Amino acid sequence: MDLFSEIIVSYDISNNKARKKLYDSLLDLGLLPIQKSVFWGRVLDAELKSIIDLFPMYVNSENDDSVFLTKTNLRKHWNKHSIGIPKDVFHHNEHYEII
Repeated sequence: MDLFSEIIVSYDISNNKARKKLYDSLLDLGLLPIQKSVFWGRVLDAELKSIIDLFPMYVNSENDDSVFLTKTNLRKHWNKHSIGIPKDVFHHNEHYEII
């Protein structure tokens, strides 16, 4: 059983300050930006919950802001369904265990 979930987070936030804070928070949690408002990463369940908990802080639905998170398997299928993304980007976010 894999301890990590592979996820994609995509967002459209109109407020520059809120958008930058979400961007920085996702980077801090180890996700990689694969487009301007799209992140990919492998996370533990606790990290996934932390990411979801960020959304209400930065997304204002009254301004038509939105966010989307989904579990995925891009590491397996990136070459079939993407153009212009470097081969190694989906292997960059490896987690290692200290023994």
